[in-house]
Amino acid sequence: MAHEPSALDRRLFLAGTGAVFSAPLAMNAVAASAHPMTGATNSLFGKSGNFDLENNRDRLLARIKVNADLSGKRVYLWNMSRHMLCEVGKSPYQIMAELELMTIWLNPPEEGSEIPTLGAYFTRTAVDPLTFDPITSYENPYVGETLPVEDFLFGGSGIPVDANETSRHLVFQQTSPHYRMGDNIVFVNYDPDTTDGPHQPKVDTATYTSGYSDVMDPSTSSADAAYAFSGYFPASSYKWSNVPEGDPTKVLTQKVGRKVSTLNDVPPEFQRTLIAKYPDRI
Repeated sequence: MAHEPSALDRRLFLAGTGAVFSAPLAMNAVAASAHPMTGATNSLFGKSGNFDLENNRDRLLARIKVNADLSGKRVYLWNMSRHMLCEVGKSPYQIMAELELMTIWLNPPEEGSEIPTLGAYFTRTAVDPLTFDPITSYENPYVGETLPVEDFLFGGSGIPVDANETSRHLVFQQTSPHYRMGDNIVFVNYDPDTTDGPHQPKVDTATYTSGYSDVMDPSTSSADAAYAFSGYFPASSYKWSNVPEGDPTKVLTQKVGRKVSTLNDVPPEFQRTLIAKYPDRI
């Protein structure tokens, strides 16, 4: 059985981006094969390389190329999450791990519009951190219980991607930092939710690291990227922790993975678990 997304789940929709999919989502994903293609490299935005990273529009397109595919084609971000419980005054310890596969695509503009929309599926299952075998329960020594865990299924489409918008895009965050590291370029995303509330203090950040020449190559519409994420949240934010709201205990979440352009580049651990179990979400 798969669980319904919590408020934190929704805030971490496209968690790898460190961003929030809080806008309404229409569950009408369009198959990649149905996408009409445009331009020499099929870019929905008329450009796919030689970006001027001082230009807001070009910077957004570069981030889309690294996070998704400018042509609208489906791409995949696989990662393993490690969740560590942080009791006050004690050393953190791992309590659970998860395998996650994000399927990400762009829908071409609908009739009467010039703006593509973003879609994504998030598919996640709890696993033993050593064997990668799926689990249905885990031990939480802090609450002294064996707790059930369920697969996480969430997603949809409908987030507008207006390349001419000057304010920070909800997901691609073109105003967030980027920097060169040798032959690579790193794009950083931050948690945009900084308001006070019951789940403070919390923080998360994600990075996508690609080859600079791959990003700038005008003959391609997507660039593979190494992916890393770190988040620090009240344990009560995670329903599976069974920690009550107001408890000072935190969860440190670390994710490591990669955004790839084909299913063949998704590791076998994900092939035999998530993809085999949920082929309709690919």
